Amino acid sequence: TRTPEFIAPISYCTNIPTLKGSLYHIVVATSLDKKEALNIIVHKMEVVVDKISELPEPLLQYILSFLPIKQVVQSSTLSKRWNHVCSTIPVLEFDKSFFESKLWCQDTKETCEIQRKRVELYHFVEQNLLSRCRQGLSIKKFTLAVYLSTPKSVSRVDRWIEYVVKSDIEELNLDFQTFKWKWKRYYPLPQNILLAKSITVLRLKACRLDSYFGDFSGLPKVKAIELKSNKGVEKVELEASNIYHLHIQQFGASKINLVPCKNLKLLKLGKLHVTDSCFNYHISQLPLIEYLSVYWCDKLESIKISSHRLETFHIMKCDKLVEVEINTPKLCKLSYVGGNTISFSVTALAYLSEATYQMLHSDAPWGVKKIQLLANLSNSKSLELLNISSTKDMVIPKELRDTLSSPSYKVKQLMIQILKSFTADEFIELVDNLLWISPRLELLLITHGEWFDKKWYRETISFKFSYEKPILRGENYSCCKFLPDPCWRHCLKSVTIENCRAPANVETVKADKEILEKYFYENAKILESFQFNPKCLYLKFHFDVPDKPPEFIASISNCTNIPTLKFSGLPKVKAIELKNNKGVETVELEASNIYHANIQQFEASKINLVPCKNLKLLKLGKLLITDSCFNYHISQLRFIEYLSVYWCDKLESIKISSHRLKTLHILKCNKLVEVKINTPKLCKLAYLGGNTISFSVTALAYLSKATYQMLHSNAPLNVKKIELLANLSNSKLLKLLNIKPAKDIVIPEELRDIVSSPSYKVKQLKVEISKSFTTHEFIELVDSLFWISPLLELLLIKYGKWIDEDKCYETISFKLLRILISSEIINLLHIFSLLRMFFNNQSIGYIINVANSLVDFSSPVKSPFLEGRILVVANSYQFLVGGIA
Repeated sequence: TRTPEFIAPISYCTNIPTLKGSLYHIVVATSLDKKEALNIIVHKMEVVVDKISELPEPLLQYILSFLPIKQVVQSSTLSKRWNHVCSTIPVLEFDKSFFESKLWCQDTKETCEIQRKRVELYHFVEQNLLSRCRQGLSIKKFTLAVYLSTPKSVSRVDRWIEYVVKSDIEELNLDFQTFKWKWKRYYPLPQNILLAKSITVLRLKACRLDSYFGDFSGLPKVKAIELKSNKGVEKVELEASNIYHLHIQQFGASKINLVPCKNLKLLKLGKLHVTDSCFNYHISQLPLIEYLSVYWCDKLESIKISSHRLETFHIMKCDKLVEVEINTPKLCKLSYVGGNTISFSVTALAYLSEATYQMLHSDAPWGVKKIQLLANLSNSKSLELLNISSTKDMVIPKELRDTLSSPSYKVKQLMIQILKSFTADEFIELVDNLLWISPRLELLLITHGEWFDKKWYRETISFKFSYEKPILRGENYSCCKFLPDPCWRHCLKSVTIENCRAPANVETVKADKEILEKYFYENAKILESFQFNPKCLYLKFHFDVPDKPPEFIASISNCTNIPTLKFSGLPKVKAIELKNNKGVETVELEASNIYHANIQQFEASKINLVPCKNLKLLKLGKLLITDSCFNYHISQLRFIEYLSVYWCDKLESIKISSHRLKTLHILKCNKLVEVKINTPKLCKLAYLGGNTISFSVTALAYLSKATYQMLHSNAPLNVKKIELLANLSNSKLLKLLNIKPAKDIVIPEELRDIVSSPSYKVKQLKVEISKSFTTHEFIELVDSLFWISPLLELLLIKYGKWIDEDKCYETISFKLLRILISSEIINLLHIFSLLRMFFNNQSIGYIINVANSLVDFSSPVKSPFLEGRILVVANSYQFLVGGIA
């Protein structure tokens, strides 16, 4: 009955002429760099009823139960009613998305903040569970996935579970193996869990289970149990007749007792050390079993199953298995992952619709046993062959084809997964062998992977076949002598091929078509139709509404055989992106309204940007353009503000003069030897490349940030490298990235004596080092960095180190206050440093007294300034030396 205030945020929208709504308030936030005027019309100002809040409380709680706990907590701030609904929701899932992994980072800079957040999360869970327990509220589902780091964390979990059990928990999920560390702390399962009469579902992972485990007589309502990676389990005895779902994955368990589980319908057994007799006997005692999965059971050698209800059966990676006998007339789905020499027999003729065979050793040679195995798995309409290394692994020798019948004659749909790509000849050989394996296919799917531009693409080629009744004129065909009916060669009427390739050139697609067409017309006697539909060209345009001026974006990627791209017929286009299109040699942008262009083309050697007078943002990557072409077209862009050039391997000299350019990135142009930049308004400059380049920058007034990432940081420091650093240092902030060991940035003394500090104007310096360092290397590093930038106000050194198989980054910060000091203070610091060296074991007071006497002795005139500040200088020096050590 209450109408809460409804807030609708609209953010980062552009060119929206009209917004209509029936809400009390509309808060509109546009992006900072695009301040288009919005015409907002608010109409229908009658009272609006929040229909969601009017729903019954149980229904609201049911909806919220599908949300992560963090979103549930956020919803509690909407109103008092929502707060009550969220605080009494019966589903609590404190999983790994709640205890975020970043909270466990080892970064020393954030240690205090990490501890504070960790305590807050624990306190929230504690108070929430305690409040429910005191109010007598029941909990339907409770999930806890947390890392146990200390004994204190174990006692904390004990309290939480006690609260949950008292709240009549129905579904309990405990997972203490969430985070990957070298060592684990198993949670000792308390006795009260196995006495909770309200539990219906119990899932335990990484718990320590004692000898009492297995007796579930104290859980009269339990229907599903899942045990994974628990410690101390050698024998599992399930005395619970109401269980219908059971999943046991235990490394050390060698005995199981499933006899009391007469109502069990779903069973998964993994990583057990059970024997053949134990396994076969207990499976035979499950009259209602419908789903069975067995995986990584290393002691199993023979599986014999007879069941009138089993519908789904999975056998995966039981390495010692040599025999499988299945008598299951209602079996629908069968999958086998394992070796090829196994004796396999299946009696499931009527219902089997899907079979999957994943070869662990697909490169093993084809023999009679392997074909018989395939035949026993092929009494289904659909067959999947997975994990085939290459096409040659599916080539069946001719002598076997001449003496054996096709193993998968009844299969109508065949899907094969090949891990590597193949040539056109290998492709034809593969198709020929697959059509021998299944000679009356209706659908054939061949999936294989291919690397393109450092990315992994998965291609699918589909064949659709249609047949007509063959006309046999007393002929005896050798290809069909073992088959009850003629094969595809004598009744194939039409073939439709869809070649869904990753980016490829038109020659490959054309070769595929020619060789396939020739193959089918030569081998199919009555073929009438052959269709080849390559799907390798993807053009996506988001067209605007007529008479409206929204932003138009054209994105073209992964296209083939387009020698020239012209954009003269798109009058409203404002942004164009071209990436990884094959065969593009020339790009001509004849569109004066473009303000954003991103061109990343391998083979493009010519571009035309002259018509793009209003271009503000330009990214050019992987082009083969020359210096003259690049420099000329950049000079024609009067309004350019952002320019990024990367992986343009033909560029040797870049010369840019622009009065508007604010950001420039030059990345990995390997042949580049000269860069000249005259950009008075440049704010950000980034360079990733070699050290021997000639670099000159005129950007004194506005440059605030420069980044230099060294490709070869281990190259010896010389005059040219320091000059390059000096040209990149006309900024307040300088970043030096990709330094591998700290010694790569140490400046030799002979260079310091003849060269000036390159980054004298830099106030903030950030250095990123890939490896950790010793204390001595650290002192050398700091000394060199202060020589590079002697007037620093902030120095940040970020370096990586390995902690428990995870790479963590630590940051050391130096904040410096620069003051004007007299020569006497400088002399005093020198004196004090010498004293610290000679009197290292003496107290600070003793050294101060010696320093005072030395100052009195060395100064003919008594200095009250020195007398008043000698103690401050001494303490400051002690602090600095202690901090560095």
